[in-house]
Amino acid sequence: HYKGDIYYDNNTFKCDGKFAHNPAEGILKITELPIKKWTRDYKKFLEEMLDNNKISDLREYHGTNQVEFEIYYDEGSNGFDSKLFKDTESIMKYFKLTTTISDKNFVLFNSE
Repeated sequence: HYKGDIYYDNNTFKCDGKFAHNPAEGILKITELPIKKWTRDYKKFLEEMLDNNKISDLREYHGTNQVEFEIYYDEGSNGFDSKLFKDTESIMKYFKLTTTISDKNFVLFNSE
């Protein structure tokens, strides 16, 4: 089941993933992807970041019903941009940890 956060505003549901950031060690641990993000696709996204030196290492510790990516970054590397790690909003945006779902896409049925 989904453990991220869901907010409703202006006919839209905003779905946020979960992460823990340890800047002292240069580690970002993603423990929940937002709704409509699939683990395999997200891994490809992170591997592209690794290939482009945006992150320095990527490790996976997934379980049956859980996702866990450990992302390592090095402030001294060529592709590193400290602005992307300065606050929660920047991390959410840079690592695409937010999705939106319009409430116009729902069809509801009752028992009658």
